[in-house]
Amino acid sequence: GRPPLRVQTKDLIDRYSKRGFNIKAGVFAGFYCLVLALGIPALGVISGFGQSERRREIGVMKALGWQTPEVLEMIALENLVLGLISAPCIVLAATGWIKIFNGALISKFFIANLGIMISFPIPSRIFPIPFVLGVMMAMILTMVGSIYSTWRTAIVPPSEAMKT
Repeated sequence: GRPPLRVQTKDLIDRYSKRGFNIKAGVFAGFYCLVLALGIPALGVISGFGQSERRREIGVMKALGWQTPEVLEMIALENLVLGLISAPCIVLAATGWIKIFNGALISKFFIANLGIMISFPIPSRIFPIPFVLGVMMAMILTMVGSIYSTWRTAIVPPSEAMKT
């Protein structure tokens, strides 16, 4: 029969490579759009989550003598702690998904022509830049979601803030 090898021209290999990179770029763009589509409603949830309890808490703090900058500082520190805790958890989850579960369900997006579950380990490295960007993104999302609503609550009189 025929030999299992096929002769390719440089032009054909170049076209295949570009097509593969374009497909992967499209997948990453799809992931980016998905994250953006989920991130925008998440801001609304973060800013409204526990708002009535937060209003009462801020009202009590203001009644006890806390000033608006002190309340905002407390919320900023809470968000800093949340950002510093959530980013390592996300990196650990991603590392576990790649190292333990071998990138189940997503490996075919990174290496073409693979199935959902693969038998060989996916080559991967964890770099500090995504970790730092993850911390910054987590802090930005929580800050944007809560600082404005906290400020709006902190500028009203304590009796009005404790009503809700």
